[in-house]
Amino acid sequence: MSEQSSTRDDRTDGSRMMIEPDSLHEGEDGIYLDCPKCGSNVSLGRIVSTGRCSNSVDGEVTDAAEGPHSSEGDCDARLSLELVWES
Repeated sequence: MSEQSSTRDDRTDGSRMMIEPDSLHEGEDGIYLDCPKCGSNVSLGRIVSTGRCSNSVDGEVTDAAEGPHSSEGDCDARLSLELVWES
């Protein structure tokens, strides 16, 4: 795997990972991945819509389906998905 320069300069610390079939989990609400920082399940829809781990809390905002979270385990990971086409 070769390193590629990012067009976004706001990313200073992070990593990329290749998603293998074993990385995907299926639940009743859709497809989930494990957060690479804290390990909690994060739906693909949440990654696309909020870019945040499901174990994160922004002020008073909580996900009603997941319930409130304690401030002890808050995850500050910023997540995104990238679809790459190779020939």
